[in-house]
Amino acid sequence: MNLFDKFQYTIFIYLSVIVCTNSTLYDAKDANSVLKYEKSRQLSKLSCEKEIKSFYESINRMLMEERATEQVSMHIDRKNLLYSAMAMLWVIEVLFDQNHQLMVNYIGEPGIDAGGLTRDFFTLVIPEIFNNENEFFYSPSGNTSKLIPAQNKNNMNTFKRNLAYETLGKLIGLILKKKITADVRFDQIVWKKILEIPLEMGDYGNVDPFYYNSLIQLKNDTILLESLDLRFENEEGEELIKHGKKLKVQQSNIEDYIFETLKNKYDKKISEQCEYIKKGLYKIVPKENVKKMSPETLQNLIYGEPEIDVEDWKNNTIYDGRYDPKSKEVKWFWEVVGNYSQEKRSKLLYFCTGSCRPPIGGFKYLKKKDEVYLFHILDVDSDNDKQISSTNTCSNNFKLPRYSTKGILEKKLDTALEFSDGSFEFS
Repeated sequence: MNLFDKFQYTIFIYLSVIVCTNSTLYDAKDANSVLKYEKSRQLSKLSCEKEIKSFYESINRMLMEERATEQVSMHIDRKNLLYSAMAMLWVIEVLFDQNHQLMVNYIGEPGIDAGGLTRDFFTLVIPEIFNNENEFFYSPSGNTSKLIPAQNKNNMNTFKRNLAYETLGKLIGLILKKKITADVRFDQIVWKKILEIPLEMGDYGNVDPFYYNSLIQLKNDTILLESLDLRFENEEGEELIKHGKKLKVQQSNIEDYIFETLKNKYDKKISEQCEYIKKGLYKIVPKENVKKMSPETLQNLIYGEPEIDVEDWKNNTIYDGRYDPKSKEVKWFWEVVGNYSQEKRSKLLYFCTGSCRPPIGGFKYLKKKDEVYLFHILDVDSDNDKQISSTNTCSNNFKLPRYSTKGILEKKLDTALEFSDGSFEFS
């Protein structure tokens, strides 16, 4: 008997969600809970920083040992980012060994990759993989920041689909190796699968709280459980355990049923896809180095800082030419950026560096190719109010004309962001 065939069950689901929500709100008001949370957060941050430092040290040793002398270009079609990346990475793996420096070249566009093109490529290609239209990932809860691999419902070519997951693994490996950031939106269970950490009951609750709470409600309601007359099988009628169709779910085995149901839905059905992601990842970076990190650290390392702190950005900026922190144009610039939303700050950072977020730890870790290189504001030898701001993403350089008013500066900066399409012809 299918779990969701019963109308009355829906009522209990809503009740359980309401109880759960109210309980969470109550806990948040408790002062001791807040203090404990803050202390835990600080300890977690310190642990994360240690893990990141250790990982980067291992990556630096690996790069020193490799001493790549050969440059290999990935010729990428902007109009077909994902599949050109899949093809190029497959060809490069077949034709070249790992001892090479991977560069990005956009077909039909001039530009030499000194780091900016690479950052731009990863900023653009990762969202393509997670795009709903490609049907590689989905979110059971509707939270698009927590995605898991999807089932192959439309019978996509198996080789092509598996290659996409393996390509994503390679891209994640390159992100780690090149110490850049990208918008990889895995749910924690995927990070755990990659790190080969066994999943626990609570992990499933984070994937789909609605579904999880509905199952927990069965444990707390004996009358409801009896009325549903469930067996150890999933929604498709497949057995969750051996002889599951004959085994009735009751109070004595309800916890086993809940665990097996969640495991079947959110573990077994994503295992093959996760294996291909792991396969690609560990072709680029050593498995033993990655596995030293916690899921939270690995996610933070790849994703970068979740918000752009203007003060941190300002404090890690170098000025060239006649500009210094006291220049009126510089003050206007930071005032304008300070009034931007997070989304617009992210767009500006992408315009200037090719990345949408600063690396974990902030702007002091901003990179140029394989070395730390801070954000630069350059003086443009022009007093022309008609000139639009420009950038050199490879060097994290922002070229700021000497505008006559703050209003003109803001207008010209908005124009630059509006018409910036990711092309590197003028960077």
